[in-house]
Amino acid sequence: MKYIISILFALWSIGTLGQNNNFNPENPPEPVTPHKLVLSAIPTESAHFSSDSVTLVDEGSNIRIDAYPKQGYEFKEWRINDEIVSTENPYYLTMGTSDIHLTAVCRFNPENPGNPNSNFWDATTGEIIIDDFIPGRLTDTYYDILREHDINKEQIRKLTVFGEALEEDLRIAEQLETYTALDLKNTRGISAIRQYTFSYISISSITLPSDLTVIESYAFTDCNNLSEIICYAVAPPKLHENAFHNISESLIIRVPQTVLTLYTSDPVWSQYTILPLTEEVGSLTVSLPESASDGRYKNMTLELANIKNAQKQRYILSDRMTYTFNGLIRDNVYSVYLKKPYRKYAW
Repeated sequence: MKYIISILFALWSIGTLGQNNNFNPENPPEPVTPHKLVLSAIPTESAHFSSDSVTLVDEGSNIRIDAYPKQGYEFKEWRINDEIVSTENPYYLTMGTSDIHLTAVCRFNPENPGNPNSNFWDATTGEIIIDDFIPGRLTDTYYDILREHDINKEQIRKLTVFGEALEEDLRIAEQLETYTALDLKNTRGISAIRQYTFSYISISSITLPSDLTVIESYAFTDCNNLSEIICYAVAPPKLHENAFHNISESLIIRVPQTVLTLYTSDPVWSQYTILPLTEEVGSLTVSLPESASDGRYKNMTLELANIKNAQKQRYILSDRMTYTFNGLIRDNVYSVYLKKPYRKYAW
């Protein structure tokens, strides 16, 4: 008898369900379309990110991206499709309806030296090194050095400058009558070279800093001996018409190899001979002793310090036995230190 009751109850339930006009299950949610987010850095490998370099992000989702510049670099700006979208780090992104390629642009920014051996004169090579001066008063410091060392201008062949500088410090160019080279790569703060700054100078080589963003018309004019310009700017500075006026056709412009294509594809810069700056940099591989295989140095810091300009690179030691330092400037002297808090071991 209980089997008949069960069947009748099931038939009644089905019939009742069919008569219920209010049955209306919710529609399933619309599928979310993911898009590809690609992260990269200029120069290549100058920074790493808080997210994978390639990831899928749902359309309409909000995401925070942090860029972490490596030693020797500082963050400059974010770009999407070569358009600057922010100068703030981190960047907050709302995923759109298509793939996005987000680029963190960094610039070379070496640490500057201390003051134990400031403002050096090398009578053998004819080089003056100025690393201790008040920004805006580079020329005053230059004359102080001439008086202190009793230097005749005709003895000077090269001027190298370190540290924070202002555009007006480029007036030092007026003193370059007998120079063959001017090195500004280790300066910070010079973003523009104004009109006629380097007019009628005799130097054959000039090295420009990474902060540079614009070179105005006639900035270099009638520099008959100028054969080489080395530019460390990771993004090609805006080059005004006739910036290199009446300059030798044999002029060679050298840039870091990682940004070579940015210069050669630029419609203005590509009019000149652009070559990679490969011979100026090198690498050094440090191998730990065999005894380190037991992990005794793990989490300590391996530091490489440039004796000339105090620029440093660092690794936090892991299980690896070898560590390679790249981007080392030619003809500079380096020391390697194994460090832990409050102590330093020199090799």
